[in-house]
Amino acid sequence: MTSVLIVTSSFISIVAPIPYIFGVVAGRTKPRVVSWLTFALMGCLVGAAALSDGQYPAAALALCAVLTGGLVAILGLKHGDRRFTSLDVACQAGALFGLALWVALDSPEACLVTQILVSIVAMVPTLLHCWRRPDEEKLITYALYALGGAVAVFAAVVGGAWGITAILYPTYITVMDLALCGLIVAGSSRDRAAMVSRAVPDDVA
Repeated sequence: MTSVLIVTSSFISIVAPIPYIFGVVAGRTKPRVVSWLTFALMGCLVGAAALSDGQYPAAALALCAVLTGGLVAILGLKHGDRRFTSLDVACQAGALFGLALWVALDSPEACLVTQILVSIVAMVPTLLHCWRRPDEEKLITYALYALGGAVAVFAAVVGGAWGITAILYPTYITVMDLALCGLIVAGSSRDRAAMVSRAVPDDVA
């Protein structure tokens, strides 16, 4: 059962960015290249930390994020936002700090917690972009990522794993991507309401 859930979660996570990738190639979706590279780097560390602790659902989910995040970043070199900000520097430094903690303390849990905290900070520009420009994001991609994370959590629970390395990362993926979905929906509703308001003559309104 656990193996089936791991495969299902991985499949969903691989499929999730396909609409986003098509949007990037078509020029409708604008990824921040450095952000996606940072997420791929953190995914490497999270996946390695989970794998070293024998938590295969979380490790598979993280390593799928590495593959898809790296691909989006490569495509974004031509079609995306190539800005490099002080926030990006801080997030990459934080990711490397998590690796240093793992080595120094021999604690994959310390590395994982650090990566999650850094990832939350790194997601701020994406959260703002989902709210400000929901038309440049892909709701289905984030919804599928959230589903993949939820399946990975379920796989860990079914396998009897309740530790930090088993639960924290897939739970974070689920919650964060649901938040992104909510911002896209709310931002789109706001934009539609504004368009309707502008289309209605003042004397009618």
